[in-house]
Amino acid sequence: GLTCSQLVTSREGQERVGALLNSLMSTGMGNPDTASVESENFADLLRKQAYLFFSPGARLSYLGFQTGAAALQQAPASNQQMRLRNEASKFLKRASKYWHSAPLITGRLLHPTDKEEHEKLARRAMDDGSPLARASQLLFELNDIGGLVDLCLTAAANFTGSKSAFKREEGDSIPSDMFTWEYDLYHRNTTNQRDSDIVGSGVEVTARDAMRTCHAILFHYLLDLLATNRHELVEQMLSICAGSKDSTFLEALYQHLIDKDHVDTLLRIDSEHLERWLKGKSKSSDREFELTLLWRFYILHHKDTAAGEIMWIRACDTSRKLALVQRIEFLRKALFSYNSFLGDNTTQLSLPISRVKTLSSSQGTVYPTREAVEHALSEVKAKLDVAQIQQRIARALKSIPSVSPDKMEVLESSLLSVSDLFNDYAVQWNLFDIGLAIMASCEYQDRDTTDMLWKSVICQELLPCATKSQVAFNFLQTLSKESILTESVTFCAPGRPLHDDMLLFESGTWVHRLKERVAQVGRELLGKKTDYMFPLDFIIMILEGLREALDVAAGSTSEAWPLNSVIEAGASYSSVLKCYADSATEEDTLIGRAGEAKRAKKIENIREVLVHWVRSASRNDSLSGKSNVALEELRNSVRMGGLLAQIDMYMTPLESLMSEEQSAVEALRLEFAALKRTIEDLM
Repeated sequence: GLTCSQLVTSREGQERVGALLNSLMSTGMGNPDTASVESENFADLLRKQAYLFFSPGARLSYLGFQTGAAALQQAPASNQQMRLRNEASKFLKRASKYWHSAPLITGRLLHPTDKEEHEKLARRAMDDGSPLARASQLLFELNDIGGLVDLCLTAAANFTGSKSAFKREEGDSIPSDMFTWEYDLYHRNTTNQRDSDIVGSGVEVTARDAMRTCHAILFHYLLDLLATNRHELVEQMLSICAGSKDSTFLEALYQHLIDKDHVDTLLRIDSEHLERWLKGKSKSSDREFELTLLWRFYILHHKDTAAGEIMWIRACDTSRKLALVQRIEFLRKALFSYNSFLGDNTTQLSLPISRVKTLSSSQGTVYPTREAVEHALSEVKAKLDVAQIQQRIARALKSIPSVSPDKMEVLESSLLSVSDLFNDYAVQWNLFDIGLAIMASCEYQDRDTTDMLWKSVICQELLPCATKSQVAFNFLQTLSKESILTESVTFCAPGRPLHDDMLLFESGTWVHRLKERVAQVGRELLGKKTDYMFPLDFIIMILEGLREALDVAAGSTSEAWPLNSVIEAGASYSSVLKCYADSATEEDTLIGRAGEAKRAKKIENIREVLVHWVRSASRNDSLSGKSNVALEELRNSVRMGGLLAQIDMYMTPLESLMSEEQSAVEALRLEFAALKRTIEDLM
């Protein structure tokens, strides 16, 4: 539909005639058996006499395809194939510098959207006979990965919007009828093509479409290599791609690998450009996946201190609205990173980071000092401990409707200080066990506060309650006044009805709950350098006081549940025995039979400890594969601590008891003697 004038003077006309000539020359290009001297002569004739339409690029394309097809006929990896492959690659790369027509690259189809997948762009170019797609396929079949990358990036450079001075390639001759100044005059890229430029004939194909198609073809073959596990060629392609100076291409490559779930492949690229891109991506996103990409990059490249630093910054960033669970996960990653560095810092080459002071070596390389990393690690540990306690508080308060939504939002989306957690949450909402955990996490030692919290923990399992015993009432009254709880104990006088939902102290139904609670809280505190938060002597005193009050109120003797509580909490037998022994040597204010009974009861408590200890030491744990800790502790106490001699001392006060108690005294003496014999047998 064009006039002769338009065919000669217009860009569109020139492209149509050029496409026709290229199509004529393409016949038989892919098969060297059909290539003839006549076709070569015809191509040379067009170059000389129709240079207005038949560009040097068309001639180079013909030579590249012909040489490549010949290379495919040679034995794989033979010297002849390598020579022909290299020649074909050079021809095609030189030809690609003349591929300035966007429709020629994309396949002359309608303008695709920016969100269209690269795979569709590549497939469209292949189906429509794009010379770039055909050339890329040829080089891929020849395993010329470097040539394929150079080809696609050279073609993409034609559409970046920058002018480049045309340079005559070595070996290019000028037709006899062409003036020197005419060389490449008709086929150079003379305009800065922008996204809005329409360069197709009746269809909207822009420079951006062409550039994205160049990248898409390259990505197509990269995914093909990944899918077939051709790891060496993948590494070769990525290595060449990573050396590109084209930021647009590199960023498209990075995003494409992420979109296609090849994140590990992406992060293996050791590139400062990739590191900068990941930094920018993490700054502009609140998604955990993207926030951790940079951390994963640092871990893979053994930059552990940098990895720890970036996770610390993410966890403590107050400008982002992150869930508490995310912040905790970032702190765990920071902890892992610093531990990795300290575990093998002789081979780590970590980047200097802002929080960790660095030390310069004699070669000028900067390394973080071990002391600095250890300090950073301790900071992360402390922050993580507090954050996990905060998570416990959030879970506990979710079931309390009276907690304000604003307070819950702050609790679930930020890292709070220990003082705020203790005062505004733990104490205010009667989370006394968590209050003890907070004090332990920051190593705050205040015995008065610790005792007050423990009394509150114990009272939570008892109050409110009622009792018909004056002795029990007096003890519970004193205990409740020294706790934080506002619940009280009610004295139920004889003949006075008891409220239906009121707990009766002497029923003893609270014992199991209290025993489990003490054991649970104790297990969190003992054996973690925070034993001071489990004041064993104080807890035993309170529990034994409750046991005595229960026995008086119920008129019966209960089992040794206070002893079971502290042992299940993780207290050692030797420390428990010492507490009971110290209590037995204290001066009692009671005199007469009451005083004698009190002392006898304390010695009986010591016997209970020894009986419990010996039973545990006699247990056969060989089937479970675990060592008998109680037996090992018993043997150490005998050898190093003189336990057998101590047992003789425990029996000494029995001599001073009144004659009325002699039968009980004799029974205790016999039991202690039997315990000594059993212990000797266990040695």
